[in-house]
Order: sequence, then structure tokens, then C-alpha cells
Amino acid sequence: MEGISLMRNFSPDLAIIPVQIGVRPISGLAGDIDWICGGILSNLIKNGKVVERDGEVLMYSNLKKFPFPLVFTFFDGVSSLHRTVNRVLEYIGAKKVFLDLSTIEDIEIEKKDIHIIKFVKKF
Repeated sequence: MEGISLMRNFSPDLAIIPVQIGVRPISGLAGDIDWICGGILSNLIKNGKVVERDGEVLMYSNLKKFPFPLVFTFFDGVSSLHRTVNRVLEYIGAKKVFLDLSTIEDIEIEKKDIHIIKFVKKF
């Protein structure tokens, strides 16, 4: 839950949370958020309301638990995540972004005019 605390303290305009396709249970910060929010992401996937497709994006807002929107980005590899994250940053005008990289390798961000904090958990 270290990532949750860091994310809340940073108080971003937007949080980008990667979700690796086909990995169950949902791991990392995405799994923590899913647990805190009563399994909302797991249930949406299980009920077919969200399709786990490479590059798919789901924006979720629960202002009681997180005072900023969460964007779940589904990916099948680091290169696809790189493309999806940069696409989200291009279309959403957030200036302060939290990016969870706790379960993957670092990726390069193309937009340079925003403040990004990358959460990378060291084991």
C-alpha cells in the first residue's frame, strides 16, 4: 500500500495505473486499488464490461477514495504500454501525473511539459 500513500500525497491531476493483460489476481498498485474499491476492476473484467485488450484505457473516478481520476491502461508488453501511456498524456491535459511503474520496467515519456512522479518499487 506504499504506492497508494505516495499517490495520495503527490495529489496528481491524474494517476496512470498499468494493468497487465491476463495476470490474475491483478497485481501491484492496480491490485491494491481494486481491493480498496471493493473489486471494481476485477468485477468489470469478469462481467465483460471491460475488455482486456492491448492499448485499452479505462478511466475510473471514486472521489471518496481518490480525489483525482485513475486511468487504467491495459498492456501486453512494455512497448505497448509506452504507446498507450504517451497517448493518454497527449489527449488529457493533466500537468501533474502519477505513473505507476512498480511491476514493469521504466518507459520513456514523450511529453516534457508535465510533472510526472514514477512509482518504482525496489525489491
